[in-house]
Amino acid sequence: ERKMRKIAIDVDDVLANFHTALIDWHNENYGTSLKISDIISYHFHKVWGGTTEETLQKISLFSNSIFFKTLQPLFGAVNAVNILSRENELYVVTSRSSLLEEKTRIWLDEFFKDRFLGIFHSSNHYSKAKNSGKTKLDLCKELGASVLIDDSLDYVLQCDSTRVKGILFGDYPWNQEGEISNKLRARNWKEVLEKLT
Repeated sequence: ERKMRKIAIDVDDVLANFHTALIDWHNENYGTSLKISDIISYHFHKVWGGTTEETLQKISLFSNSIFFKTLQPLFGAVNAVNILSRENELYVVTSRSSLLEEKTRIWLDEFFKDRFLGIFHSSNHYSKAKNSGKTKLDLCKELGASVLIDDSLDYVLQCDSTRVKGILFGDYPWNQEGEISNKLRARNWKEVLEKLT
Protein backbone atom coordinates (compact mmCIF):
# COMPACT_ATOMS: atom_id res chain seq x y z
CA GLU A 1 0.00 0.00 0.00
CA ARG A 2 1.61 3.26 -1.17
CA LYS A 3 1.37 6.10 1.28
CA MET A 4 -0.42 9.17 -0.02
CA ARG A 5 1.97 11.94 -0.95
CA LYS A 6 1.23 15.62 -0.77
CA ILE A 7 2.09 17.38 -4.01
CA ALA A 8 2.25 21.16 -4.45
CA ILE A 9 1.51 22.44 -7.95
CA ASP A 10 1.97 25.93 -9.37
CA VAL A 11 -0.78 27.50 -11.53
CA ASP A 12 0.66 29.75 -14.22
CA ASP A 13 2.44 27.89 -17.04
CA VAL A 14 2.07 24.63 -15.14
CA LEU A 15 -1.71 24.23 -15.02
CA ALA A 16 -2.71 27.36 -16.97
CA ASN A 17 -1.43 28.61 -20.29
CA PHE A 18 -0.59 31.98 -18.76
CA HIS A 19 2.19 33.48 -20.86
CA THR A 20 0.46 32.83 -24.19
CA ALA A 21 -2.59 34.76 -22.96
CA LEU A 22 -0.44 37.53 -21.47
CA ILE A 23 1.39 38.01 -24.76
CA ASP A 24 -1.82 37.98 -26.81
CA TRP A 25 -3.29 40.57 -24.43
CA HIS A 26 -0.17 42.75 -24.55
CA ASN A 27 0.09 42.59 -28.34
CA GLU A 28 -3.58 43.52 -28.74
CA ASN A 29 -3.49 46.40 -26.25
CA TYR A 30 -0.05 47.87 -26.90
CA GLY A 31 0.51 47.07 -30.56
CA THR A 32 3.56 44.91 -29.77
CA SER A 33 4.46 41.67 -31.55
CA LEU A 34 5.89 39.70 -28.64
CA LYS A 35 6.37 35.95 -28.87
CA ILE A 36 6.85 33.34 -26.14
CA SER A 37 10.55 33.24 -26.99
CA ASP A 38 10.79 36.89 -25.88
CA ILE A 39 9.77 36.02 -22.30
CA ILE A 40 13.22 35.37 -20.87
CA SER A 41 12.39 36.66 -17.38
CA TYR A 42 9.52 36.96 -14.93
CA HIS A 43 10.55 40.58 -14.57
CA PHE A 44 8.34 41.57 -17.47
CA HIS A 45 9.64 45.14 -17.68
CA LYS A 46 12.82 43.53 -19.03
CA VAL A 47 10.70 42.01 -21.78
CA TRP A 48 8.48 44.89 -22.85
CA GLY A 49 10.25 47.90 -21.35
CA GLY A 50 9.03 50.49 -18.88
CA THR A 51 9.30 50.42 -15.09
CA THR A 52 8.39 47.79 -12.52
CA GLU A 53 5.50 50.04 -11.44
CA GLU A 54 4.11 50.11 -14.99
CA THR A 55 4.47 46.35 -15.21
CA LEU A 56 2.49 45.86 -11.98
CA GLN A 57 -0.18 48.10 -13.47
CA LYS A 58 -0.21 46.00 -16.66
CA ILE A 59 -0.46 42.72 -14.75
CA SER A 60 -3.39 44.18 -12.81
CA LEU A 61 -5.12 45.20 -16.06
CA PHE A 62 -4.40 41.80 -17.59
CA SER A 63 -5.81 39.96 -14.58
CA ASN A 64 -9.07 41.90 -15.03
CA SER A 65 -9.24 41.14 -18.75
CA ILE A 66 -11.15 38.50 -20.69
CA PHE A 67 -7.76 37.02 -21.63
CA PHE A 68 -7.12 36.14 -17.99
CA LYS A 69 -10.67 34.99 -17.37
CA THR A 70 -10.51 32.56 -20.30
CA LEU A 71 -7.07 31.07 -19.61
CA GLN A 72 -6.89 27.51 -20.91
CA PRO A 73 -5.28 24.56 -19.15
CA LEU A 74 -1.99 23.39 -20.58
CA PHE A 75 -2.07 20.27 -22.74
CA GLY A 76 -2.30 17.16 -20.58
CA ALA A 77 -2.80 19.03 -17.29
CA VAL A 78 -6.41 18.02 -16.62
CA ASN A 79 -5.76 14.35 -17.28
CA ALA A 80 -2.51 14.29 -15.27
CA VAL A 81 -4.13 16.02 -12.26
CA ASN A 82 -7.01 13.53 -12.39
CA ILE A 83 -4.53 10.66 -12.29
CA LEU A 84 -2.38 12.19 -9.54
CA SER A 85 -5.38 13.07 -7.37
CA ARG A 86 -6.37 9.40 -7.08
CA GLU A 87 -3.40 8.49 -4.90
CA ASN A 88 -2.06 11.84 -3.71
CA GLU A 89 -3.23 14.97 -1.92
CA LEU A 90 -2.85 17.92 -4.26
CA TYR A 91 -2.42 21.57 -3.28
CA VAL A 92 -2.04 24.72 -5.36
CA VAL A 93 0.96 26.79 -4.31
CA THR A 94 1.14 29.97 -6.38
CA SER A 95 2.91 33.31 -6.20
CA ARG A 96 -0.12 35.00 -7.74
CA SER A 97 -1.32 37.88 -5.61
CA SER A 98 -3.74 36.71 -2.93
CA LEU A 99 -6.10 39.36 -4.36
CA LEU A 100 -6.59 36.88 -7.22
CA GLU A 101 -7.57 34.04 -4.92
CA GLU A 102 -11.24 34.09 -5.87
CA LYS A 103 -10.50 34.24 -9.61
CA THR A 104 -7.99 31.42 -9.18
CA ARG A 105 -10.55 29.33 -7.31
CA ILE A 106 -13.21 29.91 -9.97
CA TRP A 107 -10.76 28.89 -12.70
CA LEU A 108 -9.67 25.77 -10.81
CA ASP A 109 -13.32 24.84 -10.24
CA GLU A 110 -13.95 25.07 -13.96
CA PHE A 111 -11.15 22.74 -15.05
CA PHE A 112 -9.97 20.89 -11.92
CA LYS A 113 -13.09 20.63 -9.78
CA ASP A 114 -12.45 19.03 -6.37
CA ARG A 115 -8.91 18.00 -7.31
CA PHE A 116 -7.08 20.41 -4.97
CA LEU A 117 -7.40 20.51 -1.20
CA GLY A 118 -6.28 24.13 -0.86
CA ILE A 119 -4.79 27.20 -2.53
CA PHE A 120 -1.73 28.79 -0.91
CA HIS A 121 -0.17 32.10 -1.97
CA SER A 122 3.58 32.40 -1.54
CA SER A 123 5.57 35.61 -1.44
CA ASN A 124 6.15 37.03 -4.88
CA HIS A 125 9.43 38.34 -6.29
CA TYR A 126 7.96 41.64 -7.44
CA SER A 127 4.38 41.94 -6.33
CA LYS A 128 3.34 44.53 -3.76
CA ALA A 129 0.97 41.92 -2.32
CA LYS A 130 2.99 40.31 0.41
CA ASN A 131 0.57 37.35 0.40
CA SER A 132 1.59 34.95 3.16
CA GLY A 133 5.14 36.32 3.19
CA LYS A 134 6.29 32.71 2.95
CA THR A 135 8.31 31.16 0.16
CA LYS A 136 6.95 28.24 -1.82
CA LEU A 137 9.42 26.01 0.01
CA ASP A 138 8.14 27.29 3.40
CA LEU A 139 4.58 26.47 2.34
CA CYS A 140 5.59 23.02 1.09
CA LYS A 141 7.25 22.26 4.40
CA GLU A 142 4.21 23.46 6.36
CA LEU A 143 1.91 21.35 4.21
CA GLY A 144 4.21 18.38 4.47
CA ALA A 145 4.41 18.30 0.67
CA SER A 146 7.12 16.03 -0.70
CA VAL A 147 6.96 17.39 -4.28
CA LEU A 148 6.78 20.88 -5.83
CA ILE A 149 5.95 21.16 -9.54
CA ASP A 150 6.86 24.65 -10.76
CA ASP A 151 8.11 26.39 -13.90
CA SER A 152 10.48 28.64 -11.93
CA LEU A 153 14.03 27.34 -11.72
CA ASP A 154 14.61 29.48 -8.60
CA TYR A 155 11.78 27.82 -6.71
CA VAL A 156 12.83 24.35 -7.82
CA LEU A 157 16.46 24.97 -6.86
CA GLN A 158 15.38 26.13 -3.39
CA CYS A 159 14.10 22.56 -2.88
CA ASP A 160 17.54 21.12 -3.53
CA SER A 161 18.92 19.29 -0.47
CA THR A 162 15.56 19.55 1.33
CA ARG A 163 12.97 16.79 1.71
CA VAL A 164 10.93 18.43 -1.04
CA LYS A 165 11.58 17.11 -4.56
CA GLY A 166 11.44 19.96 -7.08
CA ILE A 167 10.24 19.20 -10.60
CA LEU A 168 10.94 21.97 -13.10
CA PHE A 169 7.95 22.15 -15.42
CA GLY A 170 8.19 23.02 -19.10
CA ASP A 171 10.94 23.85 -21.53
CA TYR A 172 10.46 27.60 -21.37
CA PRO A 173 12.78 30.48 -22.32
CA TRP A 174 12.67 31.72 -18.70
CA ASN A 175 13.85 28.48 -17.05
CA GLN A 176 16.91 27.56 -19.07
CA GLU A 177 19.82 27.95 -16.65
CA GLY A 178 22.30 25.38 -17.90
CA GLU A 179 22.71 21.69 -17.18
CA ILE A 180 21.17 21.61 -13.74
CA SER A 181 17.77 22.56 -15.11
CA ASN A 182 17.60 19.55 -17.44
CA LYS A 183 18.18 17.05 -14.67
CA LEU A 184 15.18 18.41 -12.78
CA ARG A 185 12.99 19.10 -15.80
CA ALA A 186 9.75 17.54 -16.94
CA ARG A 187 8.95 19.13 -20.29
CA ASN A 188 5.25 18.28 -20.16
CA TRP A 189 2.65 16.53 -18.05
CA LYS A 190 3.45 13.13 -19.52
CA GLU A 191 7.03 13.48 -18.19
CA VAL A 192 5.73 14.68 -14.79
CA LEU A 193 3.69 11.47 -14.49
CA GLU A 194 6.74 9.40 -15.47
CA LYS A 195 8.77 11.07 -12.70
CA LEU A 196 6.03 10.55 -10.11
CA THR A 197 4.61 7.12 -10.86
